Amino acid sequence: MNVDNCYQLGDILKTHGLKGEVITHFDVDSPSDYRNLESVFILQSGKMIPFFVSTIRLQGDKARIAFEDITNIDHAQELVGAELYLPINQLPELGKSAYYFHEVIGYSIHQDKVELGEITEIYDQEHNPLFAFVHQGKEVLVPFQDHFILKVDKSAKEIHINLPDGYLEIYMET
Repeated sequence: MNVDNCYQLGDILKTHGLKGEVITHFDVDSPSDYRNLESVFILQSGKMIPFFVSTIRLQGDKARIAFEDITNIDHAQELVGAELYLPINQLPELGKSAYYFHEVIGYSIHQDKVELGEITEIYDQEHNPLFAFVHQGKEVLVPFQDHFILKVDKSAKEIHINLPDGYLEIYMET
């Protein structure tokens, strides 16, 4: 398993108690979808290492997890700061009009029936996710916000947008 075949579920924040439990943050829309996790991958030294879950207790976007084979605070402390991953094929199913950010990479961007470019990158910042596309040789960043995105057509792999007047011109200036 490698990082390219996975998505980041969250990260380990701190230890809990003396028996090896950890407190994690789940960076997902619906943490409750993960209440029955059997295992996760933890990125350690550039490698994806599987860890099996003994118990998990959700509290909002945080979870207290006990892993098999992690039985004391010293072993748990080694995991603090590590990132938790799951294979992409374990992402929860979405409705017809919903999408995951990684799915739209490669989609073409259209405004007023004109193709502007193709999504090359997603910058998933916590409060302001952005998508990037190249237009006339320049990278353009657009917030993933409803008032910019008119329609996402999954079958045609297109995103139709409505940018404010002058938005593109700002990027085209040298």
